[in-house]
Amino acid sequence: MIAGTPVDTRMGADAIAISGTGQEWQPLEFPISATPQEQNELQYLDPERLHELYEAKVREGIEAGGQAVFLYCNSLSTAINYHAVAERLGVPTISPLDVYADWASRYSRLGLIAANSQAATGIEAHMRAVNPHVEIISLGLLPVVQAIEEQLPPREIIKDFGLAELLSWFGALRFDHAVTAAQPVTEMASASREILVNRSVKEAVTGAVTALEQQTLEGAMPTSEILQGVILGCTHFPYLKAELATISNLPLLDPAQEMLSRLSAAL
Repeated sequence: MIAGTPVDTRMGADAIAISGTGQEWQPLEFPISATPQEQNELQYLDPERLHELYEAKVREGIEAGGQAVFLYCNSLSTAINYHAVAERLGVPTISPLDVYADWASRYSRLGLIAANSQAATGIEAHMRAVNPHVEIISLGLLPVVQAIEEQLPPREIIKDFGLAELLSWFGALRFDHAVTAAQPVTEMASASREILVNRSVKEAVTGAVTALEQQTLEGAMPTSEILQGVILGCTHFPYLKAELATISNLPLLDPAQEMLSRLSAAL
């Protein structure tokens, strides 16, 4: 079990236990970094070092008796070449990206929340390699990841970071293949920049929602197609899933179960 921090590494082990497969598999936990900030800096500033750390953890896991790698981290998966390590060391490796490749053929319009913009870009690129026409609206939410690491209550996190407003914004989006919601996306990109510099997430997202609602009232937005779901593109985010599901009708897409099915097939 390899992930970005001890917290999501433990979450991956818990996912196996909850699934009932823990009787068959004994997860060996190997976090790469101590904190989300440390992992974030490695991904952006020293990806070669990150790749070296990842390969060292895989080797350590194999020496400890590991038969497969359950790479339970979206942003880490997009920052390294885990396929090369898997081939070089001869170990099956399961990553969220494997699931997203399948989803690219199942869905055409999705929202995506990830730990950082690097992960969001990598996930979208991976899906577009399978389906160039998939439309994805994404956002990096590293401060939310930090709040989850601190084990703040889900309801408190959702309130403090404006996640209800964010899901409302996602739900209000409409797509037209001639003009794909250009202005609202620009507004949300501005919100994303505010989030990345650790300003108020709620304030930034609320501003984007207001802009979208105004355009809808003015008739600028078409009403043809809506998002089919929102990808929880960080393995921390299932911590919020049950509470988020009570405030939005949008499907919340978590790759964990399909990752477990792939792990079962690999072993």
